[in-house]
Amino acid sequence: MFTQDDIFSIDKKLNSASLSDVPIEVYDGDTGVSETMTVNADWIGKGDISRGSSSYSSKSGDYVWKSSDSSKYRDASVTGSINGLDLGVNSYASLSNFKSAYMSMEK
Repeated sequence: MFTQDDIFSIDKKLNSASLSDVPIEVYDGDTGVSETMTVNADWIGKGDISRGSSSYSSKSGDYVWKSSDSSKYRDASVTGSINGLDLGVNSYASLSNFKSAYMSMEK
C-alpha cells in the first residue's frame, strides 16, 4: 500500500514508533469479497542500539564514485490492532534507521 498521508512516526533515538489508524483493503481469494480493515501499531524500543556503517570510493581515469551508508538497529516490542481487535504484545520486533549517500563526478 502507498499513501501520501503522514501515518507513521519514529523517534530518532529508536525509543518508539507509531502507525496511525490506516484503512487497508483485504481481498479474500476464496470468496472474492473485499473488506476494508483498520490497522494500527505501536513499537517500544528495548535494549541497546546497534550501529553500522560503510563507505566505498572508486576512481577510474576522470571518473570518481563515492558512497556511504549508516544504520541503527534496536530490538523492540510491538502492540497492534485490526478493526479494534487487540493483537497483544509481540516481543520479536525491531526499529531501524538507514541513511545512504552517493556521489559520482566526471572531469
